[in-house]
Amino acid sequence: MFIATALFACFAHATTYSTVDIYMDGDSTMFGWAMSGGTMTCNDGTTTSGCTTNDYGHNMANGTMSQQQHNEPAEVLLDMAAAFGAGTVTVENHGVGGATVLDSINGSADAVSGASEYDCSVTTNESATCGSLGSRLHASHAQIVVGKFLTNDQYRMSPSQFQTYVATWISTVQGNTNADGNPMVAVWEESSPICRLDAPNVGPYLDAGRAAAAAAQPPVLVIDNHDWIYANYDWKPHLSDCVHPDNGLYATLGDRSATTMGRTVQLLLGR
Repeated sequence: MFIATALFACFAHATTYSTVDIYMDGDSTMFGWAMSGGTMTCNDGTTTSGCTTNDYGHNMANGTMSQQQHNEPAEVLLDMAAAFGAGTVTVENHGVGGATVLDSINGSADAVSGASEYDCSVTTNESATCGSLGSRLHASHAQIVVGKFLTNDQYRMSPSQFQTYVATWISTVQGNTNADGNPMVAVWEESSPICRLDAPNVGPYLDAGRAAAAAAQPPVLVIDNHDWIYANYDWKPHLSDCVHPDNGLYATLGDRSATTMGRTVQLLLGR
């Protein structure tokens, strides 16, 4: 549920709008992928007697991946409609499976993922998202751009590299204009926790993202979904493959994101 006392981002321009568009950039956890069906395994693939979804390293072998109805952008849209009226706020889902923040900036997959989702000549489930970040934003009508990366990044780059790329992502948003010639507000979202046994220590990556957001001019609002979910939600059973949330957890993430961005949207609407 949207809370009217939400925090707001600092931004330099005072332009107000009759409608607001939110562009939600990210990886598979932004798109809303989740695993269903299959056989329970533990220890990242080795079947273990008595394994449950409460255990670190659980997975579903031979399961099926599908986009969840209550993916985060869809839930943000529902909350914004309840707060500001239907049609006042639109939300675009530009999550790309396997993506890192560097993939988004460049508009191309790195050598590890080898994914083709950012290739505009290739049709995929996420083909609405292709090309470099700057070109995508310049073609959009977004006034707010949310970035949610970390799930894949922690396996492919150091915390210092992550901080550099998050800073580049933020500066690309803040230094760009949309298709209407208007500036955009950057928002950085922290990914929800994962329970894979091979996951690196996420703390330095969270700190790196926060440092990049704080150093931006103007500073960028951070949606602290990782630490909040870790401390306040029974989250492991809601990750069927230890990475991707189910409908319930996605909805909670969307509610928190909408709440945190609520004041920013209110200011842009001049209310």
